[in-house]
Amino acid sequence: MISLNLKNTMFILGAGAHVPYEYPTARQLRDKIKNFFEYLTEIDQSIDFEIKPDVENDGHLYLLYRMLMNTDDQWDYWKACHGSRENINVNPGWVSKKFVEEIFSFLDRFIASGVLTLDSFATKKASHEFDQIYSRLMIVVFMYYYEKSFENSGKQDWIEEFFIDKIIRKNQGFFIEYSPRIITFNYDCLFERKINNAFKELYNVFPELKITHVYGKIPITSHYSLLSDERLILSTRNSIQDIKFVGETSKIHDQFISLLVEGQDQAHDVTDIVFLGFGFDEDNLKTLFKNFNGVEENKSLEKIKFYSTNVGLKSFDITIIKKILPPGCIIEFFEDELGIIDCSKILHEKLDIHI
Repeated sequence: MISLNLKNTMFILGAGAHVPYEYPTARQLRDKIKNFFEYLTEIDQSIDFEIKPDVENDGHLYLLYRMLMNTDDQWDYWKACHGSRENINVNPGWVSKKFVEEIFSFLDRFIASGVLTLDSFATKKASHEFDQIYSRLMIVVFMYYYEKSFENSGKQDWIEEFFIDKIIRKNQGFFIEYSPRIITFNYDCLFERKINNAFKELYNVFPELKITHVYGKIPITSHYSLLSDERLILSTRNSIQDIKFVGETSKIHDQFISLLVEGQDQAHDVTDIVFLGFGFDEDNLKTLFKNFNGVEENKSLEKIKFYSTNVGLKSFDITIIKKILPPGCIIEFFEDELGIIDCSKILHEKLDIHI
């Protein structure tokens, strides 16, 4: 078993960390968007675009219409998404029709591109001036949908069974003075929501969990109404402005370095890094370890040991990862066999976290 001191450990979350909670993989998300597009093409849209899909089964992306078209501030929203259009004299009906036409065109371009993720489409295949905006909007809407419909089967609730039970409950004194160093490549706030709920149960004085969201975050609250709550509209607008795609931010490396050495003294510097859900891709790794090869900064990694779950990884992926890592940097993967296994069980067996 690997023994780690919580004060000297950094955790990095990728998309794989939330697969056990039924969040979609990139391929699953693309398939859902494709199915929604095919569904819309079969609907009669002749009456004021009053589309009424089966919301439970097919219509979660219908929120695009409800959020933007059936609100009092739809023109403000249109301007927020498309920039100032004050010189264009239009009415709400035209805005609705124009928006729907653009959404259809966007979906058609995305499906036809053949790329796997909205990130890749927005940064590498976008051919229309609004493709990046609509890609962001798709991500935000789907995150609201999955946060709302989140159901854990109980088989792999590693956040509760490992991070909360084994780390937080057994080391309560630590969190009064310190916040663990955590970086996430995910947009959603599932991890901190579950941790903060545990904090409310355990502490009279509520600790602050600091998590660095590399690409921004969608601050979803499960109590929001998906179809009518005005706070959802405001939060969605803010999220569209906040989230970024792979390659759009240059701050990842600097954030990583600052977290490595943010302790008040050398005893609090990072000595171990644990990847929880190796869901980020080649571009993320290259950005994270930018400038580490053959420069003075590389000394920061000499004392650090890396560990990772490898849920969903294949041998080819691990080969690529090893090539990207700086010289002398080796990741110890926990699983003996590749593929999806019980995350909670393997983390319990492999890691002993203490203060």
